Amino acid sequence: MGPRPPLLPESSQANPPRLRQSDSISQADADSSAIMLSHSAAWKKHLSRSLHRHVPITQWLPEYNREKFICDLIAGVTVGLTIMPQALAYAALAGVEPQVSCYSPHL
Repeated sequence: MGPRPPLLPESSQANPPRLRQSDSISQADADSSAIMLSHSAAWKKHLSRSLHRHVPITQWLPEYNREKFICDLIAGVTVGLTIMPQALAYAALAGVEPQVSCYSPHL
């Protein structure tokens, strides 16, 4: 048997690529990266829960649709139409002018 041919061309054997220090990752670096990622994921989860708790719209707004909007619109008009006669009746009971009762539901 004759000599084996080189695995790499001679030009690449003469100047092998050098690894930068940042290219080689030790096990400790990999472990610390994994820990940082797990802390990051835990932090994001905590932030999401906290945001949902303090700003509830972030929880239900993605599920809000046209059907729910129409139901809310009907409920708003119904309450608005009910509160005006009620406010006029309370103004009459209190002995104040009826115009004052128009401002009372807003306070």
